[in-house]
Amino acid sequence: MVRSASLLMHPTVFAVYGYSALLARGVEVERCREALLNLATDALHEVQTAVFVAAKDYAAAESVFYWVLLDLIVQQWVVQREEIPDIHTVQGDRLEAERKIALLDRATTALVSGETLVLPAIPMPWIKGGAAPRRARHDTKGYVPNETVFLWDIAGKILPHICVGSVLKEAGRRAQFLKLVGDLLEFTFQEMVPPFATSRRDHNGHTAYEWVYAFSTWCGQLCIHLSSQEANDLILSRIWAQPPDSALRVMQNLMRTFMIRAFLKPAEISEAHITLWSVMADWLFNNTERTHNGRGEHLDREFTSTAFTLLFCAAPDFSPLVCGIDPGWPHLGKFLPVIKRAICEFGLNETLYLAVITFLKRGGMDILPEPGLAWLRTVVETRKGNRKFWESNGEGTVELLKLLITEMGSLLSPENHRAITVIADILVDDGVRGAGFLQQELLRSE
Repeated sequence: MVRSASLLMHPTVFAVYGYSALLARGVEVERCREALLNLATDALHEVQTAVFVAAKDYAAAESVFYWVLLDLIVQQWVVQREEIPDIHTVQGDRLEAERKIALLDRATTALVSGETLVLPAIPMPWIKGGAAPRRARHDTKGYVPNETVFLWDIAGKILPHICVGSVLKEAGRRAQFLKLVGDLLEFTFQEMVPPFATSRRDHNGHTAYEWVYAFSTWCGQLCIHLSSQEANDLILSRIWAQPPDSALRVMQNLMRTFMIRAFLKPAEISEAHITLWSVMADWLFNNTERTHNGRGEHLDREFTSTAFTLLFCAAPDFSPLVCGIDPGWPHLGKFLPVIKRAICEFGLNETLYLAVITFLKRGGMDILPEPGLAWLRTVVETRKGNRKFWESNGEGTVELLKLLITEMGSLLSPENHRAITVIADILVDDGVRGAGFLQQELLRSE
């Protein structure tokens, strides 16, 4: 048996949920606390994760215990290199067992005394030291791998399940937790671009891509619980200070998660979240990845993935682009300034235009014919004569116009009909076959 096996049906996992349910109901409180602390040090990482998945039922009511539990798990993420647990066995060695016993003693003592435990600092991957690693392919400028190690592979599985709302309620714990977040950001930046490198393409080793994905996704979730000032100062401004490609690697997951959690899931959305979204959008509109080559004919995948979110779109792995909002979404009007700019500016890019059409066919149908049709016409007229652009996007545009006529034919004004005719004429001139049939339909309807 290995530690990474799937253990959803393991008896120990069932025990986690049982003790958590009892604690949430105030049954055998001390016994449940002791059991959950022990389970949080289990050799099986799935059991540790289950402890935090199940903790949502009691985290608010048991905030002091939850902080002790959080400290216990974070302490286990920081070890000396020679202490890294063997993932191929459930048998802990003597050093590991002694360390976990000491951590359990620390946790139980804190519960009895009421002491607020201090979360550990997260060690950076590289520190100033002696000679460079013998197998280094680049000059490390005096940096060597840190012998104190952060177990990011374990942390990445647990972070999404931390009950952030409970942790942030008390001022002292909030300050500590935000410091931990800052440490994790710095760790992530060093993982992408070591301090001796000039870019992430100059990495001496392998980037922890699984961690970067997990952590940046979690940052989007975390921003929902922070004030706009905190989110900007603690997370966004520090990400944007990184090289553009590194910043985009983090932001593509952060913005997608924030968009889903802040806008698509809740029935009511916060004005503060809309303001923060506008700040993120402004950063993306002004990003050098798009502006360094004029209209941004070629854009890296990280940029396109991030830009899609401004139109509430995402591209799941190996799946077509999807739009997350349906017609009738009551909050659409609050985002019109960002949507207009995304359509009129990003729509000029051959790849990003796909998000424009995908959005307008779904929730964006509510801004058609006005004001969306005028924005679309601007893009089409700007891209007039670009055969390559319309080979990729012409038929999708025709489908949108047909849908518009079908859904709102009686509501279209003469000016709307003229705009559709202009767009159809341009598409015909640029070789879009379906536009010819659309043109004939428009003529018959006159």
